Amino acid sequence: GLNGIDALAKGLFTNQTVTSLDLGANNLSDDGVRKLSAVLANQPSMKHLDLRGNAITGVGALALAKNIAQFQIGIVKGM
Repeated sequence: GLNGIDALAKGLFTNQTVTSLDLGANNLSDDGVRKLSAVLANQPSMKHLDLRGNAITGVGALALAKNIAQFQIGIVKGM
């Protein structure tokens, strides 16, 4: 849920060396992806993000795309 995303976001905020993140099948919603994407905007080392099997709509995907557009992050298809 959002509490888990808040904890993850806090950890990512203090650790900017994460290169890969697999959050597949975690029931993430658009709200969760918005929170996550705000933190990912400050993760230049992130190269791989897996969000397969979540409840993300076009709204969440757009928020994610806007926040990480400047990085070369490989997003696994099939959200």
